[in-house]
Amino acid sequence: MSEGAGAGQADSLAERVMIASHSMRHATERWNFRKLMERGMKPAVELPDERDTSLVHRLVAQVLPVLIAVLFIAGCRSEADRLVDQLRQQKVIARQNSAGDIIEIDAGEAGLTPELRLALKGLRELRSLHLSGSEIEAADLTVILTLQRLETLDLSYTNVTSKGLVMLARLPSLRSLAVNGVRLGDSSGTVLSQLAGLRTLSVMETDLSDEQISELERRLPACLIVR
Repeated sequence: MSEGAGAGQADSLAERVMIASHSMRHATERWNFRKLMERGMKPAVELPDERDTSLVHRLVAQVLPVLIAVLFIAGCRSEADRLVDQLRQQKVIARQNSAGDIIEIDAGEAGLTPELRLALKGLRELRSLHLSGSEIEAADLTVILTLQRLETLDLSYTNVTSKGLVMLARLPSLRSLAVNGVRLGDSSGTVLSQLAGLRTLSVMETDLSDEQISELERRLPACLIVR
């Protein structure tokens, strides 16, 4: 969805709230008028006709979901915006989509900080994660595995091991993986070949032999291997 479409939806939602609120206020005035008449009291302003008081309840049922949606969207966006500001203060690059969801993070020189580790646990819409040069712990990979929509992962020049790479097979959307400069070990060729969903695999400056890379190309025919 484009930003223009998102803005259009927001405008439409705001218009619905205004119309529903006006109707609800109008119905409430009529309800107050009727109650005063029942008590034998003369209202300050007479209304030309009356409507069933159930109209108020119907309008409440219409207005409340809209108001809740507005408040929920505003709250989510402000929370995401605050998180983006916090990450940028740590020199972490974070990019959002038109809905306000964080979809890309580049840790840059800051690396995988404690704050970023905490933030990753709630980024269910994240599509791209760049952790080049970071210290990767076993717990970090566990968090990464919760990012089920992750498509691009850069673990270049990290201390990730073959055991850690095996876990990446549990990321169903992963299409691009970079492990440049990683000491992969003898069994890594076999491990990487299990990532059948990959379309790009970068293994520059690794210890993979030509024979292992050729085997990878054979086992992953749909994947472009950059070496």
